Amino acid sequence: MIKQINDIDQLIHDMNNILFSISGMILLGKTEEAKFKLEQIFGEFECNDKNFSPINCLINAKIKLARKYKINFHIDKNVLFPPVDDSELCIIFGNILDNAIESCVNLSLYNKFIRFEFINSKNKYIYIISNSKSIFRTSKNKDSCHMGLRITNKLINKNRGLLDISENKEIFNTLIVFPKDIDVYKEIV
Repeated sequence: MIKQINDIDQLIHDMNNILFSISGMILLGKTEEAKFKLEQIFGEFECNDKNFSPINCLINAKIKLARKYKINFHIDKNVLFPPVDDSELCIIFGNILDNAIESCVNLSLYNKFIRFEFINSKNKYIYIISNSKSIFRTSKNKDSCHMGLRITNKLINKNRGLLDISENKEIFNTLIVFPKDIDVYKEIV
């Protein structure tokens, strides 16, 4: 556990330099080298279809990670995403799904689940992410605890959305709502 925390601290410390070097590779047309570097850091990408989008890639990676930990992951088909900046969408849903996975990891084999539901209403994009809840405390240090949710909430508010979190004894629910006032959208395949 201590090694993981040290590895994360080093990655955070070096992230700006790593991103600078990857940006340089891309600008110089060295996309295979950039991809290799990203895979070294984050693992192998599975985004080979013609409808690639960063949010699709992120969700596929989280599904793969959940399966690694034997978490039953269900996502609605034909999830649409609002016209929000790709990196912001990845931060929002990445933080929520990382928290859901972390909560499930310490549970017994039969109780692990994550449900990603999407409701496409006339005026809103509505997402409900539910997961089984662990009674164990997070492995994060006190200063970084809930940082992901604070960042997520800030980005959702910036995009005129709403974040609501509720829980009971066994389930943690995250509701995310974005207004639908622009007809352009992204679809997950």
